[in-house]
Amino acid sequence: MTDIPNFALNAPPHHLSWWTEEALQALAERFGLRVESVETLPASVHLGLIYWMGYLAPKITGDRFFRDSWGWYGALVWSWLAGRVCNALRRLPAQAYSFELLLVARKPG
Repeated sequence: MTDIPNFALNAPPHHLSWWTEEALQALAERFGLRVESVETLPASVHLGLIYWMGYLAPKITGDRFFRDSWGWYGALVWSWLAGRVCNALRRLPAQAYSFELLLVARKPG
C-alpha cells in the first residue's frame, strides 16, 4: 500500500499499512501476551482493488507517502481508476503478495 501516493490508509496512525510481524509481536509483548503465531494470510480477493492500485500506481513515493502536489493527487486518482478497471476485468494474480497479517496471542497462565 505504500506505493500508492497520498493513499489515506498510509496516513497516521498507520493502522493498516505499517504493521509488520515484528511490530505485532512487540505489541503483544507490551500487553503481556504470549505470541502463539504471526501468520501472513493468503492474498484476499476482497483487497483486489488495493492490490491493483499499488501495482499500477506511479512509483513516486520513495520514503515519503504524502505530498501536497497536483501530480501526487493525480497519481492517486490514476491508481484508483486504473485499479477499478483491472479489478473488474482481471482476477487477482496467483503470485499476488498479501499484506494481511494475523496475530494469535494469549494471556499467560
